[in-house]
Amino acid sequence: MLKEEERVMDYRASRNLKLIIITTLFALLIACLTLGCSSDQGGEKAVSAGAPGMVEGSDATEVDMSEWSVDKDCSVCHSAEHASISNINYTASAHADMGCLACHKDTDGLATVHEAAKSSNPGTIKKLKNPITNEVCLSCHGSYAALAEQTKNSIVLTDEDGTVVNPHAIPVNKKHDPNPKCTDCHKIHTGSDPQAYCYTCHHTKTFECYTCHE
Repeated sequence: MLKEEERVMDYRASRNLKLIIITTLFALLIACLTLGCSSDQGGEKAVSAGAPGMVEGSDATEVDMSEWSVDKDCSVCHSAEHASISNINYTASAHADMGCLACHKDTDGLATVHEAAKSSNPGTIKKLKNPITNEVCLSCHGSYAALAEQTKNSIVLTDEDGTVVNPHAIPVNKKHDPNPKCTDCHKIHTGSDPQAYCYTCHHTKTFECYTCHE
């Protein structure tokens, strides 16, 4: 009888030990996943938690941002944007000799969004909202009225019925934004489709109003 009780106690002790080991391993796994995971979402660049002022560059090497200034080489982190102004289409355009700061003139805003990397308390580098204003574009391209005159014979906005609209003289009505942004249609760092912005509303690819709904 005594031996039977000893076997039962040994079994229970062994089972409890296994449960303790399994629970410990599970807890360690959860801890590793929690501490080891980091994210780079919403256009934000994560800053290395162990090295203030260090971020991961476009080639996955760490970049010292503690001495960041607007004169730094942007391509170290912004490789995709740099590639877009290095291709043959851009280098053959009137913008070929323009650097990043020619358009990204909000140097105060740039300094603010990069502050996290320079801090002793690592954070994230947030996207700069609305970085390019119409004033930046019009400082070289003249007034909106001048642009409308230059593109009065443009056929870039031609719908599937053959209706042509001057891209810089969009008819004024309650549906059209009275103050459109240049960047609504013109994309420097991504491929531009002049009609894409119009088709967000003119989903039947027809510019004439009252042709969609009776």
